[in-house]
Amino acid sequence: MRTALIGCLAAGVMWAGTQPKTAAKDYPVRARLKGAAIAAEYHYRALPIEGGAVTPNSLVVEVAVFPDEGKPIEVRTEHFRLRVNAEPYGSGPQSPAAVAGEMKAPKYANRTGVEMGGGVGDAGVMVGRPPPVERFPGDPRARRGPSAPRAPEDASLPSKTEKKADWQWVEELALDEGPHERAASGLLYFLFEKSAKKIKSLSLDYDGPAGRTSLKLM
Repeated sequence: MRTALIGCLAAGVMWAGTQPKTAAKDYPVRARLKGAAIAAEYHYRALPIEGGAVTPNSLVVEVAVFPDEGKPIEVRTEHFRLRVNAEPYGSGPQSPAAVAGEMKAPKYANRTGVEMGGGVGDAGVMVGRPPPVERFPGDPRARRGPSAPRAPEDASLPSKTEKKADWQWVEELALDEGPHERAASGLLYFLFEKSAKKIKSLSLDYDGPAGRTSLKLM
């Protein structure tokens, strides 16, 4: 994300997708193909917004396509598939509307904890679980209790003070499909109802106008 996004939000201007980083090398994984570079970043179940938010049943991957100068390229969600634990084929992205609908459902909106972690060396965390109640002044059990994790402060992330519900960010930050002359980036949502702790490896496959590649996310 870039600080320019905050300026556009403040001015009331918005586009679909996320703000691309400066270059493909700025993403954790990337590949150079004929006519474009493909890059990605795995966000577990989290939306990359200020204050944080998590999806109930989806893995979130931010993808970016950097066309070569003067060579527009078609960008579609169907060009991407996610393979979990080296499965042979993988699955395509869900529609943002479906993910947003789940987040609007009361059974998810009212939950006190949502699993977010599950990567290598990550046992998983619970977001929103209240700390233990102090039974008496200086209660050591309350002091040892886990506090809810806080997302790092980053002025470049979209701000939840923009009066948008979490489910609205799901649709707004989704990958903008269509022909692009310049870099385009956005979120893809892949259905995964199991615990993220069960994921041992994760690969994002691209098969589109630029060619084919597989990006190892973890």
